[in-house]
Amino acid sequence: MHTGEPAGQEYVLIGGSSGSGGAPGSVPYVGSLTRHVMETLAFHAQICLHMTVISGRDPHHIVECQFKALARALRDAIAYDPRVEGVPSTKGAL
Repeated sequence: MHTGEPAGQEYVLIGGSSGSGGAPGSVPYVGSLTRHVMETLAFHAQICLHMTVISGRDPHHIVECQFKALARALRDAIAYDPRVEGVPSTKGAL
């Protein structure tokens, strides 16, 4: 897990590791660029984003899975719900 951001400046949490058994000559996956993308998205979209990598071997597939999971979660979050009438707010106004 990548660490090092000062308290209060964490916008996203990505945990886990690539494990062992990677391709010969490959380096361990640290996810620093992926973390930056997720932090930037969370900060500018003003959303709380938590992502945990449970397991994986190939860094390419780990990152691919992270982005696919994020896309599916965002798609579900903005999907039309026919049960909701009017303004979707607990207070009745945005």
